[in-house]
Amino acid sequence: MAFGPRQYRRFSRAADRFFAAMPWLWFSGIAALLATMLLPAEQAIRVRAIVCVLTLMPCILGWLAVNGLGIVWKFTLEAQSLRTKRRRNGGRLPEPVSWPVFAFSLSLLVTGVVFLGLAIAGLGLLLEQLGLALG
Repeated sequence: MAFGPRQYRRFSRAADRFFAAMPWLWFSGIAALLATMLLPAEQAIRVRAIVCVLTLMPCILGWLAVNGLGIVWKFTLEAQSLRTKRRRNGGRLPEPVSWPVFAFSLSLLVTGVVFLGLAIAGLGLLLEQLGLALG
């Protein structure tokens, strides 16, 4: 399976659809949390946990995962395009990259990897909590 520019554009369109739906999911979760204030205390705790698991946590984890994957994927596509430019120039490197540009690119890559790591860790914690609650 290839992960080239065409697949990245498809991913980008799907990410745009996710980001269009995300505010609706987020604000419906906030509204449901506010509505649980009308419930008795012992019942409200369970309902709030269910609301968080169904609305707020998917928004947070989805945002981290989509942005992290998008950053890392775009970075690898740019690195791949540098390789193809090098081949076209007869093995010579294209124009040199300045240190500030390199440092910014590296920090952006680290940000994408951290976002992906947080999304995976958050999903693991969420599944662990669901397993304990269901088990």
